[in-house]
Amino acid sequence: MVKFGKKKQKQRRYDENMAFTAADTIVFWITFAAYLAMLALIGVYSKKKTKSIQDFMVANRSIGAVLTGLSYGATYFSAVLFIGCPGLTWMTGSQWMLVTLMNLSFGTFAAFVLLGNRTRRLSMHLGALTMPEMLAKRYQDDKLLRPTAGIVLAVFQTIYLVSIFTGLSLLLQIMFPGTGKGAYYIACILCGVITAIYLIIGGSHSAILSDLIESMMMLFAMLTIVLAGVAAAGGLGGLNANIYTDIALGPDTIFQSNPDAWFLFPNAVSMSMIGMGLVTTFGTWGSPQMSTRFFAAKNRRSIRYGMIIACLWVFAVSFCSWFAGYVGRGQAIVGGSTLSLRTFATTLNGGTLPANWYEYTMPWLLSEANIIPLWMAALFLAGTTAASLTTGEKLILVAGSAIARDFYQQGIAAKKNISDEKTLKITRISILAIVGIAVLMAIFPPAMVLDLCMFSWASLNAFTLVPLIAGLYWKGGTKRAALISGLIALGVAITWFMMFNPKWTTYGLPFIAYKPSTVIYPGQPVQIPILITPWFSAKPGDIHEFIVSQLVAIPAFFIISKIDKKGKPDRAFLDGIFKFMTANVEE
Repeated sequence: MVKFGKKKQKQRRYDENMAFTAADTIVFWITFAAYLAMLALIGVYSKKKTKSIQDFMVANRSIGAVLTGLSYGATYFSAVLFIGCPGLTWMTGSQWMLVTLMNLSFGTFAAFVLLGNRTRRLSMHLGALTMPEMLAKRYQDDKLLRPTAGIVLAVFQTIYLVSIFTGLSLLLQIMFPGTGKGAYYIACILCGVITAIYLIIGGSHSAILSDLIESMMMLFAMLTIVLAGVAAAGGLGGLNANIYTDIALGPDTIFQSNPDAWFLFPNAVSMSMIGMGLVTTFGTWGSPQMSTRFFAAKNRRSIRYGMIIACLWVFAVSFCSWFAGYVGRGQAIVGGSTLSLRTFATTLNGGTLPANWYEYTMPWLLSEANIIPLWMAALFLAGTTAASLTTGEKLILVAGSAIARDFYQQGIAAKKNISDEKTLKITRISILAIVGIAVLMAIFPPAMVLDLCMFSWASLNAFTLVPLIAGLYWKGGTKRAALISGLIALGVAITWFMMFNPKWTTYGLPFIAYKPSTVIYPGQPVQIPILITPWFSAKPGDIHEFIVSQLVAIPAFFIISKIDKKGKPDRAFLDGIFKFMTANVEE
């Protein structure tokens, strides 16, 4: 057994540790107000550049390499990952840091190489401003595919918004333990109002410019907390020694019989890591908020050099997000860091241990004054809170345009010839309504932060991913295949999540459940493994709905395309778009 690190263990007093001083609180609100004021100025500046619906939705396709790369990265990560990622590493081992390699190699590098320029060129050729519009024009189906895609996007982007608000509620509760909900409500309302204003007047220009500030704040914050945490533990050797000790102390029993497994891949709980890694990697390919970053790129060079910037940023932030759980569990604390985290989560939850107690890892790290000063934690909280709330801007913009342009203008009201000017007004009204709904839903945020976020990604990709990729590389896809395979896969994703997600707190969900578990998710149902070995096991709930839905979507799309002889676009149209997409030109 490895011994304790050299760093002297510290006993924390939770009531004092969570109480920020008046000076710390002032730092928080000044930083928070400054960020919101900056957003307002961005909105005013962007208004001058927003004169048409193309300006509003894709920034007139004028974004250069730096903003393309940083906007992609800032859209990729939000407070959801800051909250969910460290908790998963803490609970189920350092294997989660391998997800960084997947996020970098496939979620970013391959996305730019395989999708970036083709998506940009296809959207230009078709005059498409949204993903539903591009899919509908690519498969020549404005009647059914476009409005259906618009509704799917609007619904699941709103679910993603709720998960962002939920993650932020945990961060703000540690800043104001006595009145955390009140502070959270104020912050949500303020950010909702400011976000609505600068999006309504500036559209994509506002969203992309705010990404520049947001990305820098996120990068600085994550590097600071991780480096400070490593130093507080006495270096990597101290982290490892303290983790071994913490596993031996418990109280969770996943790795007590074999502490080395916490550091290894695969281990007994690796199947859930594989599923989450796939959805956070390939889920970016079919997510409209990500693909529209390519719509707005100025030229091929913006994609090429934007890729380098995005890869550097994603690697740093993704690694720090997962590594933060390693850093947290490796702190030297009397009784073990897991006991400290559980006590912290219980205190914030009114005396009851929450089912998702491990998702309190990042707030707990910030509350440990021996890691970073509380005034710096207040600065971190303010920046992360404001920046992550504005991460929702892309979701709001996508959802609002899907409702106004895809569902209404080109969908149910296609025969009325609604003008772009009127559609832009409806988009702005939709944005206001979506922000209002998101703020109201945030008052009673749900649990399962990362699961809810990944469910929305999985559901969106169930409908969009295969038709999008196939549309860029294969001429044989048909409109019925795009619509029907998407609906079938979406139904599978929702059903699998409802039936098998192991973190439901209401008994009876998942539907296939047995006695309550006391091992991984205390008090929640367990499922019989469908695969079990000494180092690797899988239960239905460990297999992510993203995997299952794509295993259905891929064959369904190609089988239906082969059967649907009449749904294929005409040959001349297909030859034209593929020639334009693959042209070797530097605009």
